[in-house]
Amino acid sequence: MTNKLAQEKAYMLAVEFIDAINTNNKEKLKEKFSVSQAVLDEIYEEIEGFFGSIPFISLPSIETAFLSRNPRTFFDFYKMDDNLCWGAECTLFVDGKVAEPILHLEFIERDNELFLKYKYLGS
Repeated sequence: MTNKLAQEKAYMLAVEFIDAINTNNKEKLKEKFSVSQAVLDEIYEEIEGFFGSIPFISLPSIETAFLSRNPRTFFDFYKMDDNLCWGAECTLFVDGKVAEPILHLEFIERDNELFLKYKYLGS
């Protein structure tokens, strides 16, 4: 898979993942993204720790996600040591504004498809 195609697929998966968090879609988080209830509780605790509540979070639009900015893009997508693994550091937005936490994800490529794996939320 080319880097450009992989980055677009990864972005769309990340949007779907964040949507599932925002809507508390436990079934989708478990089935599609292998997020257990314990990990989901941790995600919500992290979000609440940053904001004092659970706001609606989002990624920037796809038109701006990959634009170069200092020191990195809003959706920093990179190949990892293993040629079938990609990493992403995703700047989160709340109310259309850049928020402090960065969503760290891993993408595994299998049979020309990407699978999202949640890593952690940090600053």
